[in-house]
Amino acid sequence: KPTESPTSSKPTESPTLPPTVLCEDDPDFVKGRGMRKRTCTYIGEGNRKWRIDKWCNKQKRGVPISISCCKTCRKVVREFSILLPASTTSQLVHGICLKEAVTASASSTFSSLRYTAVDPFVSGTKAWDDRDYKIQGVENTPCAGGTFLRPNLHKSINQGTVITLDYSGYDNVKVCIFFDLPRDGGWHSTLIELGFTDYGKSFEGFRW
Repeated sequence: KPTESPTSSKPTESPTLPPTVLCEDDPDFVKGRGMRKRTCTYIGEGNRKWRIDKWCNKQKRGVPISISCCKTCRKVVREFSILLPASTTSQLVHGICLKEAVTASASSTFSSLRYTAVDPFVSGTKAWDDRDYKIQGVENTPCAGGTFLRPNLHKSINQGTVITLDYSGYDNVKVCIFFDLPRDGGWHSTLIELGFTDYGKSFEGFRW
């Protein structure tokens, strides 16, 4: 059972990875308002900041216009990389999840450790490949409906292991890491030093 709820951070951008545009405006996008039809071209016409800000903060059928008109809205998909601190414990029980990421993957210096991307991340998701534990209470976390990077190993991860998280997305990607004390790799303190926020037990019902 977990003794700690997820820890979340503001995404940390790698200075070595340049922005990469992965989308163009949807030519079929139309937002109706009365008899008027708003397109990506209309939103960006004349490069009027007030108009761009107004429409790019709206949604159409639950989808942000900033995604449909990503070029007009100046929403650029960027690549990010987070190097997690080396594990300081002989075992490491953890999981990684992201919200609003376009792509996500993880690798490590421990050759036996691998990750599988599970999307969407919901309650009932299997926590580790080598255990039958199911994660519950996901709907109460910032990663609900996002991507879960499931480790193949529950705890048999060598001390000194360094994990790298690579992902792409807009400026609103959330990254969460959960772990089990005392098998936390020292992350309870080192992740905070890296800029993560400790949410303690604030996510009701989160467990495995």
